This record gives sequence, C-alpha cells and structure tokens, in this order.
Amino acid sequence: MFPDCFYEHHNSLHQKIRRQFDLAATYFDVEGIHELRVEIKRLRAFFDLIEFINPNFQARKGYKKIRILFRAAGPIRDVHVQQELVRACSKKLALDLSEYYNFLKQKEMALRPGFAASCRKFDFTIFETTADTIRVFMQYLPAEFAQLKTQNQLHNLLQKLSDLKNPPEGNQVDFHQVRICLKAARYTLEVLQMCFQKGALDLLNAKLREMHQALGKWHDEEVGLQSLEAFLQEHDNVEFFSRDSYQFFAEELEEDKRGLLARFATKWNEFLDLPKM
Repeated sequence: MFPDCFYEHHNSLHQKIRRQFDLAATYFDVEGIHELRVEIKRLRAFFDLIEFINPNFQARKGYKKIRILFRAAGPIRDVHVQQELVRACSKKLALDLSEYYNFLKQKEMALRPGFAASCRKFDFTIFETTADTIRVFMQYLPAEFAQLKTQNQLHNLLQKLSDLKNPPEGNQVDFHQVRICLKAARYTLEVLQMCFQKGALDLLNAKLREMHQALGKWHDEEVGLQSLEAFLQEHDNVEFFSRDSYQFFAEELEEDKRGLLARFATKWNEFLDLPKM
C-alpha cells in the first residue's frame, strides 16, 4: 500500500500555500510572499518526485497553473529583497540611499495591482484535482517501491549537484542552477525523512541547507547589484544626497558576494566529507 504520508504531505503543502496566499494577496506581506514562493517550490519538487515514482503522473501539467502564481509573486519578492538590502546596508554603514529606496518602493507599488489580479484569478480547486490524480496513480504501489524510488531521486539530484559544481574543464560553475538543484534535493530529502527515515540523514540535510542559504544570499546580492547598476545608469545626471553612498553600497555587495561564495565552497567540502548514502 502506498504510504499515506505522501498524501498528507501534499495536503500540508496545500494548506501552507493557502495560509501564505491570504497574507500575500490581502496585505502584500513580505514574509507571506516569500513563504508562498518557498512552499510552491516545495510542491514542485514533490510533483517531480511523484512523476519519478510513476511517470504516468505528469508533473508539469499538475504544476502549470500553480506556476502562474509563483511567477506573479517573483518580481514583487525581488523588490522586497532589494529593499531589505538597502535598509541593512544603510544602517550598517550609515549610508544615504534614500533615492534608491524610494525608487524601489514606487516599483513595489506599481507591481502590486498585477500581483493582486493574478491572485484573484487563482483557483484553489487545482489542489483537490491534483490530490485525486496522485491517489489514482499511486494508491496501488507498494511502500517499499516508493521508498526505493525516493532514495533514487535524491541520489540523482545529489549526482546532478556534483556535476553542476564540477563542470567540464573550461566551463564556469552556474551557481544559479546549483542553487535550484540544492532546493530540489532538500525538498526531496524532506519527504524521505518524513515518510521512511525519521531522524536519519539530519547531517546531510544540514549541509544542504547551509549551502542553499549561502547561495540564496549570494543570489540576492547578485540581483541587488544588477538592480543598483540599472538604477544608477538611469539616473546618471541626477544629483543625489550622497552619491558616494552608492559606491560604498556596491562595494559592500561585491565583498559580501565573495564571502558568500567562499562560505559555499567551505560547506561544499564539508558535504563531500559526509558518508555516502
């Protein structure tokens, strides 16, 4: 009999998405929008796992309508992240970045109506429909088979992660793809621990989380630099309260990025030293 925890996990993700959706759609809540996207990413990894266990389940078809909500939340989430970077760096270095912060706030306000419109169109019955589809395709599969396939999916993701981190000679590491693969591995491991290996693989989960966090912050600051450069080019002839503050801000982001990649490299080596699955 297929493990009930798979159905329970899908329902839990559905409920978490619903709670964050209400915060995001009603109040444009910063954490609500962030957590909404995180839970949708978890759902995407879960759908991919279900398809790996039974290829008759089409993950992309099940995810297609939910992906619209994920993408709609993306731009406003990016602006929230940039606002937080500005606030943190302004406080840390006593910088005056008020023109840029006001620009970001205006950008957020301009994005809100589009996000709200996408939220109004979103139909939550997709979760009930998908839950029924998952049950049809999975209910007669034995638990041992589900466990083996879940372990294999995690193994495949860890191998993909290794390949991405060690590309052919002459190619650069695509840290964006590494970050995506790390998330998928973590969320698959989450199912494996919840359903089959409670209390096991905690160290592996911790190392994946540490690498994920380092690259997540690195990505935020990479986007931050791109956003800042675009703003400065567009306002090249504007007289700011303190143009030097923007130079210091850019230098701080560059230094942080280098530190985060160094941290990722350290955590990567710790990951390699773990006992093999």
